[in-house]
Amino acid sequence: MNTTAHPAWLISAQEHYTDTAARELIAAAWTLAASTPTPPDERSQMLIKLLLDLRGDASLLAAGLLVAPWRKKQLDAEALAESACKSITPLLQALDDLSLIDQLHEQEQSDLERLRKMLLAMASDMRAVILKLALQVVLMRHMSQYSAAEQQRLALQTRDLLAPLANRLGIAQLKWELEDRALRTLEPDIYQEISGELEGKRVDRERYIARIIDLLRYRLGEADVTIKRLYGRVKHINSIYLKM
Repeated sequence: MNTTAHPAWLISAQEHYTDTAARELIAAAWTLAASTPTPPDERSQMLIKLLLDLRGDASLLAAGLLVAPWRKKQLDAEALAESACKSITPLLQALDDLSLIDQLHEQEQSDLERLRKMLLAMASDMRAVILKLALQVVLMRHMSQYSAAEQQRLALQTRDLLAPLANRLGIAQLKWELEDRALRTLEPDIYQEISGELEGKRVDRERYIARIIDLLRYRLGEADVTIKRLYGRVKHINSIYLKM
């Protein structure tokens, strides 16, 4: 497999997989995406990193590379069928199916729990839900590129549907970021107030957490309790806002 034309971040992503077929699928997706008017860019790199952090398989990463030209109709099922990426087609089609929820959310926000259940029920491939959540994180990181009205729409969609969905699926790292970024748009003054207070005390809070972890590890050792991992985290801004 020739990787000379591949960026370092893609080669690094391929190295997460020992299976040759997996590496070749990712390479093929890169080559196909690069041949379209929407080649992989900084957002693609960000998306791939998120999917790797979630331990996505090679098919999910390949779909992440192809999703931008697919959504812009620069690739279709016929084009994929003629490539080495034809196995990705059902996953991209499953992602398209989930877009109906976006439209329903704009039309009706009175029964959000029903919409969340519908989103899960419509997922023929759960990897499509993971891809949708990761795409939303990337989108929320680039909120400044959208109009004020679009920012509000996306933030509401994130708060009402996607952050709760990430929570339901147990994907905490996406849930926290989606919640905080939605709050930043919907309640900017409150967000900045909490953020400012937290930043000023960040070092003290991190030291406090480290001391508690050391104490717990010591006490557990005294009690002959074996643990694989012990960690603590600073509470996220949206969690503080909800408790307030």
